[in-house]
Formats: sequence, C-alpha cells, structure tokens
Amino acid sequence: MKCDMCHNNDQRYFIKSKDGLLCRKCITYQSGLLASEEISFNEDIDPEYNLSFSLSEDQEKLSDQLVALVNANQDVLIYAACGAGKTEIVLKLIKESLLAKKRVAIAIPRRQVVLELFKRISQYFSNLNIVAVCEGYTDHVYGDLIICTTHQLFRYENYFDLIILDEPDAFPYAGDQMLERLLVRALKGNLVYLTATPNDQLLKLKTIKLFKRFHGFPLLVPKVYVGFTITLYLKLIKYLKLHKNLLIFVPTIEIAKRLSRVLRIPCVHSKSHNKEVIIQDFANKKYDHLISTTILERGVTFEGVNICVLFAENAVFSKASLIQIAGRVGRSPKHPSGHGLFLASKQSKKVEECIALLNMMNA
Repeated sequence: MKCDMCHNNDQRYFIKSKDGLLCRKCITYQSGLLASEEISFNEDIDPEYNLSFSLSEDQEKLSDQLVALVNANQDVLIYAACGAGKTEIVLKLIKESLLAKKRVAIAIPRRQVVLELFKRISQYFSNLNIVAVCEGYTDHVYGDLIICTTHQLFRYENYFDLIILDEPDAFPYAGDQMLERLLVRALKGNLVYLTATPNDQLLKLKTIKLFKRFHGFPLLVPKVYVGFTITLYLKLIKYLKLHKNLLIFVPTIEIAKRLSRVLRIPCVHSKSHNKEVIIQDFANKKYDHLISTTILERGVTFEGVNICVLFAENAVFSKASLIQIAGRVGRSPKHPSGHGLFLASKQSKKVEECIALLNMMNA
C-alpha cells in the first residue's frame, strides 16, 4: 500500500472512502487538485528581459556558467550572499529555457516572498504572462512563468522542466518531507537552488558562488552585545534613539506584542491581520521603527534599513536566520551600508559562527 502522491506507506494514514483508500498525510493537497484540462501556450512567447541597471562582471560570468551547467543536465546550487543579486543570475537561464519551450517555475517557501518576487520578475519580463500562485492567488495557475509557494507545487504533477527553488533552507519547506515530495513530483527536469545559507547536502551539488554584492560594498557584520536582560532592553532603547528605519527582530509573537505596547512601535508577525499594510507602511517610511518576528528575515528589501536582533541566542534564531537578517542591510546601491546589532543574554555559538561567516564572505 503506497500513496501515489506523497509515497506514504504507513497504513495508519489510510482511510476508506466511497472512492477507495485516501491518504490522510496529503489529503489537504488532494482535495484541492484541479481537474485535468488542456493547456495552450503562446507560440510567440517573448522571454526577453529588460533591466534598469547593468549586471556586474561576476554576475554576467556566472549567468553564462549556470546556463551551461543546466544545459549539461546538472542540478546547481547558487551560493550567494544576501543582496549579491542571485535572482538576477537566473534571468538568462529563464530566458533560454522558455525559448526552448521548457516549463519553468520559481518556487519559494513563503507567500510574502512570492508576492515580492512576482513584482520584480514582472518588471524584468514585461512581455510574459507571469502568474503568482499562493494563498489568495489561485484563480490562475498556468502561465509562461509560474512563481509559487512550495505548497502549491501539488498542482503540477510531472510538469516542470526547470524549477528554481529559492531559499530551500527556509521555513516551512526545510525539513518537511511532504513539501520535498511535492517538489520531486512536480519536476521532470533540473533543479537550481538559490540560498545564502546552504546545508552540507546542498554543497555537494555543482556550486556557483557569489559573495560580493553588485555595488561593491561589503556585507554588514553586526556588532554583538552580551548582557543581562534589563541591559539588553536599555541597549535597545538607546539604539532606537540613534537609528531610524530600524527593524527590530524578536523570537516570539508574545515578545513582539509586549514590546510594541511598551515602546509604542508597530509590530508584524504571522498572525497579524494586516501585515501587508504594515510592511508597506514601513517600506514607505510612514514610521521609523518596526518590530518583527522571523517573518521578515528573508526575501524583503527596505531602502536604507538598519537591524537589531533582541535575544539573538534564542533557539528560534538559527545561524542561517541571523545571516539572513543581517543581509537585509545595505542591499541598495543608494544605501549600500547600514547598522546592525545582536543583543544576547549569553554567549552563543551560532552568533559567533554567523559573524565569522559574514567576515569570510567579506574577505
């Protein structure tokens, strides 16, 4: 007994129904499957992309290298520092793949990042029918280029010739066997992984590395302060006075809410009803400070932002997430540098490793 969709073979997950056996492990995905339909494609597709800036020499070189590796039927890891322009490196591969009549998807663990990337990619490929497929955006699920959450890959069995998986180490994809199975199920060609924080397994792949940001400025290496809890709060208050456009990361929703009430600063987290509005207001500099959980650690860009992490030693913050948070700073050529501070109540190996890795990338 084996589920055709998720390959589960644990009999405890199977239930009987009028249609036969159902697998409870992936039933939520099965219930949302689309009926089979004929899909027509535009034969006159125009995948030319236009940029308002020039790629760096390194980006151009790696773009060509990536195309050659995928054409040689290789899966590839793009190991690039935050803000180094790893998305721009895949543009040529997308163009060449679409010209070859291949079906292409960019899959991302988080909905918010799907919507952000959809805006950017739509500007680059203005002549393509690009669709974003995620919660709240499932009326249209087919197009010239599909940008979706990893959850939504359940809709595309044996469909894609190329999947570009952005941030494979991010929640909720990382370590989720069901989502990993959906990826394998949707793919009939090659995989390209994009991340600034690969695990040992990914590093076994053919790897393209880019640590230098396109504007030439180094990555932010945050300062670290270790002290008693009360001194951490005092340091944070002082830091708020010194720096505007400051993102304050905290480990839990409870701390975010409490700090928001005390400091009278807006906060955003996974359960915020109006998070898109809050995030956009901060991006538009409607207010100077924003408290966030790890919901904003990846995939978002704010002009001239600074960061502070409160209780950086907390288990919620991994080495990867701390690197990603530091990577929010200095992404724009208009604001290529900024300020960052990790506040910790005790010494932390992952904090030390994060600082060491950022220094290595800057070397």
